[in-house]
Amino acid sequence: MAALDCRFTRTQWFGQDVLWLDPEPAWWFRDLTAAVWDAFPHHAPYGGAHDEVVPHLTVAERRLGSLSAVQAAEQAVQPGLPLSTRIERVLLIAGTQAPSSWRLLHEFRLGAARSETR
Repeated sequence: MAALDCRFTRTQWFGQDVLWLDPEPAWWFRDLTAAVWDAFPHHAPYGGAHDEVVPHLTVAERRLGSLSAVQAAEQAVQPGLPLSTRIERVLLIAGTQAPSSWRLLHEFRLGAARSETR
């Protein structure tokens, strides 16, 4: 896949449990997820726990703190939006729910930039 200029323009929530940033363009992240799943069909995104994969950048999770702490994180993040970045590489990581179990398996450099429109 090609590198991409991306913007995060607003916060969103999964219930009251996860605060996240909504990426634009979201289709690019959906296409990337689909390509990885096509390459590894026995390893569904999120272990197949969700019918729909929602592209997002997690900011805070309630399981790691209180609801008021996650709400405070949202208030702290919002003034800095929109946030723009260039996605030039993708990291393949693996781990479990155990603390400090995640590790880098491989870094993939992305190709030449492409337009944000399809």
